Amino acid sequence: MARLLDAPLVASGVSRLVYDCNRPPEADDAIAAESAGVAIPGNVGLTAEERRLRVERYYAPFHRALAACIDGRLSRPRAPVQVPVQVPVLLTVHSFTPVYDGVRREMDLGILHDADARFADLLIDVVESDGDLVVRRNAPYGPKDGVTHTLIEHGLRRGLPNAMVEIRNDLIESPETQNAMAARLARYAAQARAAMESMANPEAARAGGAVDRPLASRAAG
Repeated sequence: MARLLDAPLVASGVSRLVYDCNRPPEADDAIAAESAGVAIPGNVGLTAEERRLRVERYYAPFHRALAACIDGRLSRPRAPVQVPVQVPVLLTVHSFTPVYDGVRREMDLGILHDADARFADLLIDVVESDGDLVVRRNAPYGPKDGVTHTLIEHGLRRGLPNAMVEIRNDLIESPETQNAMAARLARYAAQARAAMESMANPEAARAGGAVDRPLASRAAG
């Protein structure tokens, strides 16, 4: 997906069962003691020092790398004044299980957002207009579940358009289905981005003005 969008990718590279990089260090579920009712022995009874070491080893490098990537994009020399260039979009990608706690999740994609719904609104519109995937807003999780930490820290605090995509994981079980979903999501993101730019700069959009590329981040799940 990042290659198709020509976008930088920042990936945590560690399972959320070790450390969920989409949670702040103070969150209890940043290092979950269980998942779906199954105990995680390596996470049970950790001392404050052991938790601190996980933060330093997994959380801090991921968020430093993401911040550096975004700041680098924002500090790049801009195109000539007559060619409007929009700020980057932060798009995070995760996956969810079809059944959780005995309940089937009747959806294919979730598009999540926090206080800033600009990009999420457009992305939902694009997916719904395509017509063959069931999409839900702020599902199967939402801001109340603490899952928008990365969007808040790196998107909202910089005023960047942002959204989080949740993919039902049986739709990405093989390399073939992963590539197909990546192509689909890249197309959705590009269409949503084009719609956002058209709304912000209708004259530039008609003239085919240059735009910046979105950013992609992924916290391993």
